[in-house]
Amino acid sequence: MKKAGWEIFLLLGLCALALFLALQRAEWVPDDSDIVLRYAANLLHGKGFCYSPGDRVLGSTSVLNPLLIAGMAVPLGGDLILSRALLFALSLSGLLLLVYRAFRKQGAVPSWLAATNVLALPLLYRTLGLETVLVLFLATGSVLFYQARRYRLLGLSLGVLYLARPDGFVLVLVLLGHFLLCRRQEEDWKAPLAWVGGLALAVVLPWLLYAWTHFGTPLPGTLEAKMAQRASGAWGGSFFSGLKKSLDAFDTRGLLPPKLLRWLLFPSLLFGLWKGPLRLLVLWGLILSLAYCLLNPPFYHWYGLPLHFAALLGFSALVAWLWQGNKRIPALILNLGFLLLAFPSLGTPKPSRTYPEYREAAKWIRAHTPKSAKIAAFEIGVLGFRIEGRPIRDFLGLVGPADYQAIARGEFAWWLAGPLPDCVLFHRPPWKRLEAPALKDPRFSRSYTKAWEGKGVQLFLRR
Repeated sequence: MKKAGWEIFLLLGLCALALFLALQRAEWVPDDSDIVLRYAANLLHGKGFCYSPGDRVLGSTSVLNPLLIAGMAVPLGGDLILSRALLFALSLSGLLLLVYRAFRKQGAVPSWLAATNVLALPLLYRTLGLETVLVLFLATGSVLFYQARRYRLLGLSLGVLYLARPDGFVLVLVLLGHFLLCRRQEEDWKAPLAWVGGLALAVVLPWLLYAWTHFGTPLPGTLEAKMAQRASGAWGGSFFSGLKKSLDAFDTRGLLPPKLLRWLLFPSLLFGLWKGPLRLLVLWGLILSLAYCLLNPPFYHWYGLPLHFAALLGFSALVAWLWQGNKRIPALILNLGFLLLAFPSLGTPKPSRTYPEYREAAKWIRAHTPKSAKIAAFEIGVLGFRIEGRPIRDFLGLVGPADYQAIARGEFAWWLAGPLPDCVLFHRPPWKRLEAPALKDPRFSRSYTKAWEGKGVQLFLRR
């Protein structure tokens, strides 16, 4: 087989592995992933872009992700869980192919190793169903279009990136800054900016107009809810501390001291900025992470992926540099050592479904409440997707109206002022800061009675 044939064969093998890992983990997801599925389900069934019909709150950070999941589910007979896994696999396959292309000038082996390293990002698989890998794919494609001076494709790509996640706008600023510093002396510099800006706006403007007229704002309400969570004091630790701790995930087998991995981050990022073929992408991941550290919302693991990806690109650039410098044995040992630490185990049993307690609660709700019953809880993803379209009240206001000022003051029983939901899910024992105050409130005991309890959760029905 010719050299090019072997490379294509290996890349197809990596894409097949991405598909296998996605299907294996199709329901091993964070609770927020099923929030996306309920948006996709409403789109699929013609109820519009909403979590609960009638609640005009933009509770999905990504517009593109639920749209793509719903669209892919049409030829799959409406199977949204399979559609979610396939979209993740396709996005991940596209990402590793783009990384391979970016490193191709460093040689066949370094480029193939860099693509393989993408599959070793351990937190990536815990974002299945979210827009994270889709954002990384679109951001990488945008940087490659910029490097190739394909400005029309860049404009379209940046517009789609914004729809995938609005903080993709940070990459727009990074590329604009680089353009003005390094390419402004070109004779036709105004034309590329016009093409990029015009095409990006053409992609984004229809959504912005719809969101402004329908929701009253083009910005997701999730940010306001999360900043209220931070102000409440119920979410301990800063965003920066969570980001540092997330680096421990690279050592899935626990072979290294955790703090060592945090110190390895800095040389990887510096090398990526210095020698990496995707240095602008490394810069984007770094600036985006710093911006979130300054904003300081509660840390969730998917916020760490841009920085993890940036560090991975820097590490892959180091391996490529060693390989090109005829230090091939050290390069291979270094990269294989990383894969040994981080690569997901293929021989372990299929990961179990997450949140079985919410699934059991949803089963009881379907059997014992009418479809008009309004359900309420603090985590509403897995539960909300499985209660067959019943209205849902989100006590934290991520997907529905809430008293954000009360949440910011740490008053999590604000909802007892009414109107009251028909069924409330609490944990057993109740969460101390979030649920216990409502259970102790006389208004709750007057209005609700316990109807069912399962492993770790309990349901209360309105009297």
